Amino acid sequence: NQAVDTGKVLRWINPSIGRRRYLFGPVRQDFRDNNLWPEIAPPTFSQFGGTVSEGYPLLITNDDTKLYYTTDGSDPRMLGGTPNPNAISQTGGLQEEVLIEEGSIWKHNATNGNLGTEWRLLNYDDSEWQSGAAPLGYGGISSGGVTIKIETEVNSARPRQPTSYFRKAFEIDDPAAYLSLSANLLVDGGIVIFVNGIEAFRGSNLPTQTDYSTVPTSDTDDGNEADYRAYPIDPNLLVSGSNIIVIELHNSPGNSDMALDIGLRGERAANGNLPFFVNEPITVKARSFKNGKWSAVTSSRFTVDSVPATSQNLAVSEMLYNPVGANQAEANAGFDDGDFFEFIRLVNFSQENIDLSSVRLTDGIIFDFSESLIRVLGPGEKLLLVKSIDAFRIRFGTDFDGLIAGEYSGQLSNGGEQLRIIGQEDSVIHEFSYNNSSPWPDLSNLDGYSIQIIDRAGDHGEPANWKISGSQGGSPGGRLDFSSWQAAVFSGADLLNPTISSENSDPDGDGWSNFFEFALGSLPRDSASSPGKLASEIREIDGESYLTVTITRAPGERAARVAAQVSGDLSSWTDEGVLVLPELISEDGSVTSTYRHPLSVGKGDAYLRLKAISE
Repeated sequence: NQAVDTGKVLRWINPSIGRRRYLFGPVRQDFRDNNLWPEIAPPTFSQFGGTVSEGYPLLITNDDTKLYYTTDGSDPRMLGGTPNPNAISQTGGLQEEVLIEEGSIWKHNATNGNLGTEWRLLNYDDSEWQSGAAPLGYGGISSGGVTIKIETEVNSARPRQPTSYFRKAFEIDDPAAYLSLSANLLVDGGIVIFVNGIEAFRGSNLPTQTDYSTVPTSDTDDGNEADYRAYPIDPNLLVSGSNIIVIELHNSPGNSDMALDIGLRGERAANGNLPFFVNEPITVKARSFKNGKWSAVTSSRFTVDSVPATSQNLAVSEMLYNPVGANQAEANAGFDDGDFFEFIRLVNFSQENIDLSSVRLTDGIIFDFSESLIRVLGPGEKLLLVKSIDAFRIRFGTDFDGLIAGEYSGQLSNGGEQLRIIGQEDSVIHEFSYNNSSPWPDLSNLDGYSIQIIDRAGDHGEPANWKISGSQGGSPGGRLDFSSWQAAVFSGADLLNPTISSENSDPDGDGWSNFFEFALGSLPRDSASSPGKLASEIREIDGESYLTVTITRAPGERAARVAAQVSGDLSSWTDEGVLVLPELISEDGSVTSTYRHPLSVGKGDAYLRLKAISE
């Protein structure tokens, strides 16, 4: 209820003064004094969102005050300032742990020349090395009236080596508990630190690539040889059990002094600050709370064992951009335009989980997956973006509710337009322009049919990579696969009997295998429901006579297609040269296809057969 100084606010928002200066500059306290900037620092996460491995221990910390966090995306603070009853409360404090004390005993070697790289590893035999307490080195180390006593002389005898080597082992019980590490260094020379064989720190007075003979460009990288300075070390370099930290110290052989001391400290959650184990995609929100006041919220979205979406794993598999107009019941429900029933289907065609949290559709239609109902897509999984969820349910039912990621804004143009999908760091996943007429699948006279991708890994902007759906309304759930079809048409007992339910079986004895009946949409246990009209005839085409075969398949999309093969001897078969005549789509959605032999009649023996192929 404290009054706000409106005069200051007007000055803060004046563009000529510069908002950034006031937000991040010396007058930030003015915001706090006017209740416009929280006094309490927000919590910190051990990882700020993104992909983590299953069971990742997320640590939430702050400046040793109470914190509240939620894992369902809700705010830990309710309206009015009370804690969310669903929030978890605990202390957010940290504690520092000394892993290596300054002045510790180190193994050292400055007499055996170039040691290569093996000495950096834990199991290297350093039993013949000397040892002594830090600071190690030689000469006089002083700065600003401060003198550092060298406890153990190393590399003092001439001729001196350009590189001296140091090793120290230490134990870690739970490396994942450390949020940060820092090396407190006193160095006169050029230093490179390795932790468990991996480079962890390099002084700025050394080049990126060094060898045994490299000398530093200056005595120290900060100009003060007697100072201790802390530098961050990646805590992910630690392992459970025995660890090894090794140092190569470069120094000009003619230099009058050299020195090394190092302390290693780790920061971990204090007692009572327990990690949250991430086992599924979640949004975590946390706030600090002290003396009745809240901090700003810290929020991150986590996915588990996933990779970013790219054109190599995410495809637009279907677009219903010009649905058939509304019927009376749909119009009575308030959806009086066919455009309400649009949808676009996306599919993960890779073998890994896809993280969709950074994916956005920015041209044609607008949608942001960061707040969608589906943010992770498993291998082979699909999702739907719809114009209106309520309209979609009226027309297509509720069977697809689990596939709906959300509603997009805008609408798909009936005549075609550009679509753009971007991903992590605004990288382009797909950008293409579709059309409703040739060379794109011609829907200019086919209201209500969708277009479907043929090669999901192929170019989305290539018209030949799209086909017309097999039925009006498209296939919101995607293509029916053979195993799902089996489960739908056979009993449990039949499924256990391969002579009845396998791909090549013919339980109704009509001459069509189960897989062919699946591909054409007929029933395998009803001979009266054999695949639609099959006709073989000689047709006159452009003044020539050709052998043709015509087949009709039922409406719907199935993970199979029918192709034709030709032969001249009934022994060797090929699909080369077979011409597919324009398909005919009937009012009930059935599709009739005609296949033509490449050779006209009279130019040799000509045979033609049909084959059902899994897709």
